[in-house]
Amino acid sequence: MNGRDHNATHATYTALRRVPSYSPFVVERFQRCLDLYLCPRMVKHRLDVRPQDILPSLPTPKELKPFPSSACLKFNGHEEKVLSIAIDPSGQWLLSGSEDCTVRKWEVSSSRCISVWHFRDIVKSVAWCPNAVTNTFSACIASVILLLSSTRVSGNVSFPSLGYSVHSKVENSRMPEWKEGDSGVTVHLASDVSKVTWHKKGDYFASLITGGSNVMIHRMSRRTSQLIFHEQKYSIQSAMFHPHRPFMLVCTRSCVYLYDLHQQRLIKKLSSGTQTLSCMAVHPGGDNLIVGTDLGKLSWFDLDLATSPYKVMATHASAVKGVAFHSKLPLFASVSDDATAQVFHAMVHAELDQNTLIVPLKILRFNSASFHDEVFDCVFHPTQPWLFTAGGGGSIVLFCDES
Repeated sequence: MNGRDHNATHATYTALRRVPSYSPFVVERFQRCLDLYLCPRMVKHRLDVRPQDILPSLPTPKELKPFPSSACLKFNGHEEKVLSIAIDPSGQWLLSGSEDCTVRKWEVSSSRCISVWHFRDIVKSVAWCPNAVTNTFSACIASVILLLSSTRVSGNVSFPSLGYSVHSKVENSRMPEWKEGDSGVTVHLASDVSKVTWHKKGDYFASLITGGSNVMIHRMSRRTSQLIFHEQKYSIQSAMFHPHRPFMLVCTRSCVYLYDLHQQRLIKKLSSGTQTLSCMAVHPGGDNLIVGTDLGKLSWFDLDLATSPYKVMATHASAVKGVAFHSKLPLFASVSDDATAQVFHAMVHAELDQNTLIVPLKILRFNSASFHDEVFDCVFHPTQPWLFTAGGGGSIVLFCDES
């Protein structure tokens, strides 16, 4: 055999230009291109992986008890919205400030109102002095910070006359004026005060002016006040002392700033992106921070890791009004305008190779119409797994564990 194809048709042409083109040329060239295109392809079988096998295994809420899960007591007495609540260091007494221009002192065990102090304006914030020896609390009424003894009898509280009304501003001076009288110690500022936060030792406290862009620190023992930095570009929402270091955390509408008060410099700037911040709480260990936003989200920051959030949780349907950590148990809670309070388990490990464990535990809903779909403040009991919440209907609800 000579290798020729004997079935081929032979034809004779008088000239080369009369020879026609190869008819299956295009088809064979296309088949060759397909062979080159598909040669690296391999058939792989799809893996059947369940989503629960990929997600990390979290403990169940039953394994993380105790935590507040049901309403236990209700503190009734205020006629208007309760804007702020505070628990004393012993856990025996509760303070509440309301739009009805009163501050009430409650006994936690029985929900009985012990004392009522009447003022001339709305009480925007109340806070206990951490030093239990002084037995003092602070109340923000218009442009006045009142330091009052909790053993004072009920009644009307008047301020020393300074030649101007409560709503007027101190002229020709940015520094507040300290006055002492029968009603206690009063600090008159240049504008309305929105909030007061105390240092853990009970001698220093910081004040925020409504819509202001600065923080003022006061010292109760020496009756002195000072501004810690220049005016900020944005209004300040919250300011808190670091639990262990001479730092201060300042929360604006866009960022959280960490300042060193001794060296008077900025240490870190924390940003949560485009979200508008509304409230803040510091972990008792001092290395973690939880921030609430107007979009109903919670941002967890680890001060040792980065300036961006370690975890962002979409928890509420409306703006977050308040967040709080438990001083001893791995718990934190948030309250919102959607008439809910959510409780979380947050275990912070001392080892750097382990991440913080955050587990949602319980959604506490307020079905009563007296809350008017808004909760303004929350605070944990210092020793027990109990959560106090302040609502818009003038009521304070205590949530306890099931045990």
